[in-house]
Amino acid sequence: VSMMHKALGVVRIAVLGRAFDLAVATGVEAMTAALEPHGGLQENHDASFSDAERSSGEPSEGRTRVQETEEVCVARQISKWLCCISLVNLEATDRIRVMAFEGYMGVLEAIRRDYIQVVEPLCNFTIDRSSRIPTRGLPEKCAPPNLTLRAARVINPAFGLPGSLIARLQKMVAERQGSEAQVAEATTMLSRALQAPLSKRSADGVYPCAWNIPSAAGRRTGTRCFVSGQAIQGPEFWLNQLSANAPPAAVALATAVTWHRCCTFSPIGDGQIFNPI
Repeated sequence: VSMMHKALGVVRIAVLGRAFDLAVATGVEAMTAALEPHGGLQENHDASFSDAERSSGEPSEGRTRVQETEEVCVARQISKWLCCISLVNLEATDRIRVMAFEGYMGVLEAIRRDYIQVVEPLCNFTIDRSSRIPTRGLPEKCAPPNLTLRAARVINPAFGLPGSLIARLQKMVAERQGSEAQVAEATTMLSRALQAPLSKRSADGVYPCAWNIPSAAGRRTGTRCFVSGQAIQGPEFWLNQLSANAPPAAVALATAVTWHRCCTFSPIGDGQIFNPI
């Protein structure tokens, strides 16, 4: 933990002193150490996919819980400091690496806050960024099989598996992506998909006025939620785009607020700082 705090101090001073290469190198090394299997992140699947459940075939009502040590809390602070750097000042690989780590930290924050509706989009954001890094430079926890299973563990007990996540799990099983244990867990999730409970509200979610009424603007323009691909429910928030020729993109205001609380960057993925509030 003392090494993480020391790294945080170095990153803070390097960012303020505009030594951006040093800040990124130190920050990435420290966050990687915190997220490795021996690092500070522990998961309690709360009886999900236990041996007894696999043998009985009965679905669990458990929810994946993330127990964060101080190392991971400090890693999140490091990520926020790296997000203070204008991405134009970084090399291409460093830009993507900073965005990938921030996306993963956003996944952890969304799970901790119970913002179920943005867990899968944040996982997709992280997978997309990490896939663009030419050489291995991210922890194994940021790999697609791990992120896919993480999203499924959280979403399935509360809402059931959405079609996009089912397709990802099917790809894992068909192509044998990940370890044998991960493929077995993906297979179990798929076999239980039809037993998922009905969708329900998350107790700690964000629900603005008229959150469950279809967006009039979305219906008028035919625009669907950029994050989920579903019809926009409630007030919409239009996303800024760097290109004037880019098609309009919007998300539900509730989704925009929860994304902002978990991730610094815009869902568009172009590196813009996102602030819908």
